[in-house]
Order: sequence, then structure tokens, then C-alpha cells
Amino acid sequence: MKKSLQLLGTGGSTGIPRVGCKCPVCTSTNPANKRLRSQALFKMNDKNILVDAGPDVRYQSLKYGIETIDAIFITHYHEDHIGGMDDLRGFFFNRKKVPIPVYLSENTYDAIALRFGYLLERFEFIKLNEHYGVFDVEGEKFTYFSYEQGSVPVLGFRHGNAAYITDIKTYDEKIFEYLKGVKNLVVSALNFTGSHMHLSLDEAKAFGKKAGATNTYIIHINHEVEHEATSKELGDGTQLAVDGMELDV
Repeated sequence: MKKSLQLLGTGGSTGIPRVGCKCPVCTSTNPANKRLRSQALFKMNDKNILVDAGPDVRYQSLKYGIETIDAIFITHYHEDHIGGMDDLRGFFFNRKKVPIPVYLSENTYDAIALRFGYLLERFEFIKLNEHYGVFDVEGEKFTYFSYEQGSVPVLGFRHGNAAYITDIKTYDEKIFEYLKGVKNLVVSALNFTGSHMHLSLDEAKAFGKKAGATNTYIIHINHEVEHEATSKELGDGTQLAVDGMELDV
């Protein structure tokens, strides 16, 4: 059985290149420095589970040949994670108008209902309101855990050997109990210094080490981070993820 976690985008909220920017990274010709907004896809045999639906979801779906979506996980309600909800209509029609299951928190549901009220009948919303839990999708067991970005609650997800954690800043140490034995850890870091909303590259690397991950892949990167130079500095089981890469689950 083939299972993987594909990273459809690895950039921060503006993507790279950033509109109007002429910095060395934004004008780079290296494909590794071209980053769509962070988003992922659990590929479970013949089933596709989308993680987030940001503004690039239509382009990502076309680029990577995604024709069906069987479920959606939403990490939180910021624009770069829900801004493409309207573009999921095509998947609804491909399902012969059977609503798509969406797993999310109560506050994320409230934000989607307020902004995309006209779309609600096209989805079946399943609310994950505990801090930690296990749920089943298409016969596969997933674990979820919550943390915070500023004052905003965010959900992370794990299946088998892979975990996806984006927009993390504040977290309870208990999170590491749910990451024991993880092989491929995807975690976000904005840049070298971090911010009040994001980890720095060093903090993300330390997070991966504390989790005991075999490999740590950093996403949600902004245009201050040049791929080749930074990759040489990281080393030791930590690397910058690139758009399109697939990880074992």
C-alpha cells in the first residue's frame, strides 16, 4: 500500500517571490527558492486528504494533478490556510455533489461559516475540540494535537511516521508525547530570528531534536531564507523542505 505526505507548498503567507520584491531570493532562478503557500496532501493509496486550503490551492491542485479530495484538515483560520475554500467547489462536483468531510476546530469553523457561508452545504464539518485526540478517516487513524500561534489555536496532525505542524509558536510540552517515534516531522519556521508568531530556524531545529524526529523538514519559510546557503548551515537531520517533495508515512 502506497502512503505519503506531499508538500504542495512550503512558503510563508506571502509566498516566494513576494509581490513587488527584488531581493536576491525573490529574484533567484533556483526552483528551490520558488515557494507556494504552505499546504500538504496525505496520499493514502487511492485517497487524498488535503491539509489546508490556502490561496494557492487551485494552482497546486492543477500543478500536482490532484483530481479528487476525500477529506480536508484545516489547521487554523488565517487567510493563507483557508483563503482558497471557494476553489474546492470542483472537488465537490467531482464527488457528484457529496459533501467533503472537513476536520477542524470550533473557532476555525466559525471563521469559515462567517466568510464562506454560501459554501457550507458542500462540506460536512467535523469539529475537533479537544486539545489532543485520535480520529479515523477512510479507514486510517490520525492523531491531532493543538498549540497556539499568538492567540490563535492551531491543529497539527500525525499519521504513522509523519507529522505536520505549521504556524507553531507556543505549545505545551505534552505535544512531544504525541510525536514519539516520528520519522518525518514537518514543522514551520519563518526565518533566522523568528517572530511573535513564528519559530526561528534554530527553534524549529531544536523542536525536531526534542521530538526525536529522524528527519525534520522546515516549511512556511519567508524570503529572507535562501535555500542553498541555509541548507549548508542546517545539516544534522534538519533540512528546508521544497515544494512538491513527498515524505514516507
